[in-house]
Amino acid sequence: MKITFIDLLFLLSFLLLFFLPRKSEKYKLFWIIPLSVFLINFGIRIHLINQKHDNSDTISNQQNEITELKTEADEAKKTISKLQEQIKPRFLTEEQATYLFTLIKDKSPGDIWLSCKGTDPEACQFAQQVFKVLRAANWNIINGNVMTSEKYSSTGSTAGIIITINRELKSIPVGIDSFNKTMLKFGFASRIRTSTKNSIEIWIGAKPQNKNT
Repeated sequence: MKITFIDLLFLLSFLLLFFLPRKSEKYKLFWIIPLSVFLINFGIRIHLINQKHDNSDTISNQQNEITELKTEADEAKKTISKLQEQIKPRFLTEEQATYLFTLIKDKSPGDIWLSCKGTDPEACQFAQQVFKVLRAANWNIINGNVMTSEKYSSTGSTAGIIITINRELKSIPVGIDSFNKTMLKFGFASRIRTSTKNSIEIWIGAKPQNKNT
């Protein structure tokens, strides 16, 4: 505990009382000095304690504000990360392309129409990657390349990968089933639908906002 100047003044004035005659007027009046000093000292200490508490409250409020700012910053980072993921183009890594090739090699289900949305560069670039893997796996792509189209004959959303097979088939061709499941495993939106057409179609649409679409 620190001894202040006022504490020393109080002790000094209190000691002086012992050197004054107790019955004198000065003795009676001198009691006022240590009493006054004591009261002043007490008031100052109370003020310092209150100030300390105020400072503690201020620090606490500042810490809460910092915590809130950090939380907001973390949320902003998550939002930015989601936006970056949405605009990032789809592509097959070398490892993914090799894995897909291994699963579908020599399992062509027949003649296949491979097409992409012509006004979507991202979709067509991704379709070209898919085409290279299918061709290397000895799949028979009609016209020998990716076809571009503005429309796709499908109800609902045309985003993502849509594989169309004939509804009369008793089961999904092995190669198509492997292709679809592998695309899903890689995180690409892909689904199989049926129609009355005899040919198999693989449509690469726009990158969906929700990969389950």
